[in-house]
Amino acid sequence: MNLYNKLKRQSERVLPIGDKLVLRGLRFHGFHGVHPEENKLGQKFVVDVDAWLDLHKAGQTDNLVDTISEQMGERVLPIGDKLVLRGLRFHGFHGVHPEENKLGQKFVVDVDAWLDLRIAGQTDNLVDTISYTEIYRLVKEIVEGPPQNLLESVAHRIASSALSKYPQVSAVRVEVKKPNVAVHSTIDYLGVEILRYQSHEE
Repeated sequence: MNLYNKLKRQSERVLPIGDKLVLRGLRFHGFHGVHPEENKLGQKFVVDVDAWLDLHKAGQTDNLVDTISEQMGERVLPIGDKLVLRGLRFHGFHGVHPEENKLGQKFVVDVDAWLDLRIAGQTDNLVDTISYTEIYRLVKEIVEGPPQNLLESVAHRIASSALSKYPQVSAVRVEVKKPNVAVHSTIDYLGVEILRYQSHEE
């Protein structure tokens, strides 16, 4: 394949958008490679996985069975102005295991809220935008609130509350991560990421 056709094929690929399960930094010891010493001694492999799924139903029902559902329809990625909150850390009691509900664990949340910031940029007045503190408190109340079985449900509650409370927000992206997960491997975090639109909320 020549360079032109290769670039053409790459340009025709579209990155999925919307809800997804997120696994980061999965570490394993394997014996893959073309060299004999790799097959004999092995080495560390680090894997990241994004699995795009429609998590809307799972977020509403808080049911693990609903996490794997039908293929989601086409969505348009929001563009334009947005408020950005990264690395919000809370202690919550969400999870399907009894020890998670009893002992709790750390949760890390990222939020993007799309809205028109032009007026606030011109007036330099807080009344013309949304305070980061208000969104932080909204997230804190949900993450530190009543336990949910699924991260999908936690993320859905955050997104739904933000869209309901702030009608000027056209879309919101929420990522909820669990950095301390009891799996048989070293891992950075597991999580979910959802994208919700004002017009799609009931």
